[in-house]
Amino acid sequence: MHFSSGINRPPYEAADGFLQITSGCSHASCEFCTFYKDSPFILSPMEEIEEDVKELAQSGWNFDRIYLQGADPFIRKTEDLLQIADMIYRYLPQVKSIGGYARVDNLKIRRYSR
Repeated sequence: MHFSSGINRPPYEAADGFLQITSGCSHASCEFCTFYKDSPFILSPMEEIEEDVKELAQSGWNFDRIYLQGADPFIRKTEDLLQIADMIYRYLPQVKSIGGYARVDNLKIRRYSR
């Protein structure tokens, strides 16, 4: 699995599959947050994401949910998110939902793509 930083997720997501699609934080200027201060914001390459989805499929775990990792997974372009959802459906058809953290403004403006 490709992880460039530690896993950051709410406790109720502990049994879910984790998939990093971004690293660092695109905002990185919240005074209260120090989690991503030393990590530059990058998008995970789609090839790495597909490798990780395949690895999750081969892990033997039966995930009902995939939790997208990175401070801003929903900043990716809609086309990227749809492609990632398609990969998850193709390799992990038992998955019923996909979640992750998002900034409200990232849901409105999809600025980044590969």
